[in-house]
Amino acid sequence: MELKYNVKGKERKLLVSAISEILNQPTEYAGVPSCKYTVGGYEIDRDGTVTGEDNLGLMVALEERGYEVEKSEIFHLITPRGTLLIQERFDTEEQARQAGYGMYFTHKGRDIYTKRGESEHSTIFAMVGDMFEAIDEPETAPNAPEAAETDRLTIEYPLEGFTPESRINLEKLVESKDILIKQALEIDELLIEETENSLRFPWFPADSEGEAVNAYAQFISALCDTAKNKKRVVAKPQDSFENPRFSMRIWLISLGLVGKEFDLCRKLLMCGLSGNSGHRHGSPNKATSPRRDSIHRDAISIRLTPDTLAKLNAIAQTYEGLSRNKLIEQIVERFVDAESLAAPEEPESTEGTEFTPEGE
Repeated sequence: MELKYNVKGKERKLLVSAISEILNQPTEYAGVPSCKYTVGGYEIDRDGTVTGEDNLGLMVALEERGYEVEKSEIFHLITPRGTLLIQERFDTEEQARQAGYGMYFTHKGRDIYTKRGESEHSTIFAMVGDMFEAIDEPETAPNAPEAAETDRLTIEYPLEGFTPESRINLEKLVESKDILIKQALEIDELLIEETENSLRFPWFPADSEGEAVNAYAQFISALCDTAKNKKRVVAKPQDSFENPRFSMRIWLISLGLVGKEFDLCRKLLMCGLSGNSGHRHGSPNKATSPRRDSIHRDAISIRLTPDTLAKLNAIAQTYEGLSRNKLIEQIVERFVDAESLAAPEEPESTEGTEFTPEGE
């Protein structure tokens, strides 16, 4: 951002001191010829212009201390998605796109655009149109036909907490499993409708009731929460899935839909898919299954970290007919066999000698 305060000399030093106090950072002076100050990554030049990463909090704190930014294209816009720092304004959409901006959303008749800043996680906002021009709300014609009713159940999710980045994450998450979701819900298109306060997902059967509606809401909540919590989604769309039911199950688990409370959610989203949900390459051959070799095995309980379990799952999925539990059995049995072969021979009899523990 670039904030012009147009102060020099003693006034500039007071501005620098205020920034240092707000950021709780030390002040560095570069001396001639630049005569600039640096405070916590922000530079203040000889004319009192502050440059650095977007920081709405710093700008507001300086305003509270009586420092007003020189009138420019920069201003605050309060929206359902938060208070945005608009740094550029354009007369036309073409001008905004030529400057590298993409459409973000429309707020009270004003089109808001966004693009990535110089750093990886910074975002710059711009607006097309006059920032202070009154926007007339469109009037509905007396005899205008009502919108056609949809034959799908719509689940809504609040826009609060969404950023341009998390909105992109949501699109990529849906695109990555586009075919699976369409097959599961028997729908041709996965529209995400955006209102001023929410995202609408008209994807689900219109005759859904009670627990089914709640299950679909759980799915949308998990999908949106994942989009907001991830820094970046890199998953790419797939044209097909070898085992659709298994792929859907693994994806739902990755969204956090694990446990009995989400049983119905997983069931509804897998029941319309082909394949085997328990085995990536289909049901294993029972004749060669390690659990059906007539060898008695006692069940025991072990504790493993979530990270270790995830790695075991990933390894097991690369082998046909191998589950995570079978993999653990094989690893333990092979380790024990190897250790038994490598164990030293039994020592000679020590009968009659006194046993002395180590360390005594």
